[in-house]
Amino acid sequence: MSAQEVQITLRSEQGATRPATATLTRYERGERMGRAAGFAALGLLGAGIFVFVPAVHLITTWLLPLAGLIAARSAWRTEAKLTDARGECPACGAKITLSGGQLTEAPLWDACTACSRPLLMVATESA
Repeated sequence: MSAQEVQITLRSEQGATRPATATLTRYERGERMGRAAGFAALGLLGAGIFVFVPAVHLITTWLLPLAGLIAARSAWRTEAKLTDARGECPACGAKITLSGGQLTEAPLWDACTACSRPLLMVATESA
C-alpha cells in the first residue's frame, strides 16, 4: 500500500471548478487478493458457525457467504482510494474536507459539508 498527495479538481453540478488536494492510496495486487480472500473466508466461516443455531441458520447459511463474496469483489476491484480531499467548494466557496472513496470505473461524487451540493472529484494527475 502506498499513499501520496495528488492534485484534484472539484466540480459542481453547474460546471464550476476549484483545485484541491487529496490523499491517493494504491493497493498492490497481493494485498487486494488477500483482503478479498479474507472477506470470502469470513462469510463462509460465519455461515458455518450459524449452521447449528435453530431458525437463524435458514437465513445466515446463504446470506453470510453471499455478503462475503460481495465484499470480496469490492475489495478486489478497489485498486486505489481517494481520501481527505481538501479545498474550497466551487458552489459556495466554503473550505471543505471530503471523505472521498474507492476509485473504480464510476465517477467519485461527494457532498459539500457546507451547502450539501454534490461535487465531482476529478484527478488532475495520472492517478
